[in-house]
Order: sequence, then structure tokens, then C-alpha cells
Amino acid sequence: MTERKLFGVVVRAFGLWFIVLGFSAIHAMVQLFGVKYMSVYDWQPAGAFAIFYFLAGIFLLRKSEVVVDFAYAERSAKPTGDSD
Repeated sequence: MTERKLFGVVVRAFGLWFIVLGFSAIHAMVQLFGVKYMSVYDWQPAGAFAIFYFLAGIFLLRKSEVVVDFAYAERSAKPTGDSD
């Protein structure tokens, strides 16, 4: 397995882990506040974390090749030296 493919697997694993963290945040919200207390606005920070984790996880799973291409892009610009 090449280094590039291994990095792609790691990116997808982080995406899956972020989705699991999103489900965990939703489960914690339901355990803490329940359905009858959803009118209380204390659950909004936990909801924001859940949405962040879901969006980050979906992005990493769907766009993992873009992330890998960005990380392993060939740099065309060459360093400039002292050319007088």
C-alpha cells in the first residue's frame, strides 16, 4: 500500500469517526435534555457540535480524494534564490 493510499484510508477513517462523534453528541443531547425539555436553549451548543461533526465527517468521506490530492499536489513553483 502506497503512502498516498494509506493517507486516503486515514482521511476516510477520520470522516467515519466524526460521524460517530455526531451521533454521540445527539445521543448525549437526548439523554441530558430529553424530548420534553427541547424548548430550553441549553441544548444548542451540543447541537452545534453535532452538526459540525456530521458536516466534517460527510465532507471527509465524500471528498477524501480531494483532500489527498491537495496534500500530495506537486508544487510547480520553485524556490527562488539570490539571483542578482
